[in-house]
Amino acid sequence: MDQLISGLEFSSIEKQKQATLELRLLAKNTSENRIKIAKAGAIKPLISIISSNAAIKPLIRVFKLRNSTAKENTACALFRLSQIDVNKTAIGRAGAMLPLVNLLENGDYNYTL
Repeated sequence: MDQLISGLEFSSIEKQKQATLELRLLAKNTSENRIKIAKAGAIKPLISIISSNAAIKPLIRVFKLRNSTAKENTACALFRLSQIDVNKTAIGRAGAMLPLVNLLENGDYNYTL
C-alpha cells in the first residue's frame, strides 16, 4: 500500500491514475481497506489530485454512465471542487452545467459527449 501512496505523490499522471485506480478497487471491497488506506496517508494526496483542474473533465464523463450512484457522487465531487474559486470557471467551461441541471431536474441524465 505504501508503494501506491508514493505513486500518488511523486509520479507521472499515468502512475497517479494507476495508483488511484488500485486504491479505489481496494477501498471498494471493504471498510477495513478504507481505514487502512486513510491511515497509510492517502487522503492528502488524493485530495490534491482531485482538487486539480485535470480531474474535472473525467468527472464530467461519468454522466455518460447508467449508474445513478456514480452520477450523484460526481455531482458531489464537482460541488466540492467548485468551492475552490479557480475551479468554478473550469467546471462551467468543461460542460458540467447541462448534465448537473438535468440530474437535478430528472434525477438521472444520460449525457452524451
